[in-house]
Amino acid sequence: MLAAERKMRIVEYVRLHNSSTISTLAGEFGVHEATIRRDLAEIEQEGKLKRTHGGVIVEQWTHDEPSFNERSTQNLEQKMRIGKMAASLVEDGDHIIIDSGTTTQYIARNLVHRSDITVVTNDMNVAAELRDAPRIKVILTGGELYPSSYMLNGMFTEHVLRSLHALKAFIGTPALHPQHGLMHP
Repeated sequence: MLAAERKMRIVEYVRLHNSSTISTLAGEFGVHEATIRRDLAEIEQEGKLKRTHGGVIVEQWTHDEPSFNERSTQNLEQKMRIGKMAASLVEDGDHIIIDSGTTTQYIARNLVHRSDITVVTNDMNVAAELRDAPRIKVILTGGELYPSSYMLNGMFTEHVLRSLHALKAFIGTPALHPQHGLMHP
């Protein structure tokens, strides 16, 4: 078997099993453990798998995320609790930014009965949650509309956000990494 084919099969094997040891892979492919170590070093370099002590795991990073509709139905109880907690941090008179996302909508939903708050958002769904709140001023950033999520983004949005000064910002993010911080596909 060619090295390229073996590496491809190693990736398939590990993705199927989520992880493997070097010795298991050596036995599975009939090669020396040193060969597997070299293969894994190259595979990791390509970003396909992540080496661990004595083995390998599926790389957890992703470049894709589920659709807005799919995300909006996941973890509803947690999103409601986060929204309630985050809204409790907002005081009357605050000028805040609420990012786009399926969780940030719940922050807006918990602010509707509050007073004298200015909310800047790049999310039409967040703005819609606040449309009937008479004591909340809503400012949309403008920008290119992403129809699948009703988010506004792009150069115009960035320009508007750079020119603002807000007391608090609620940023939606799908992941936190201990070394890299906020992560987004």
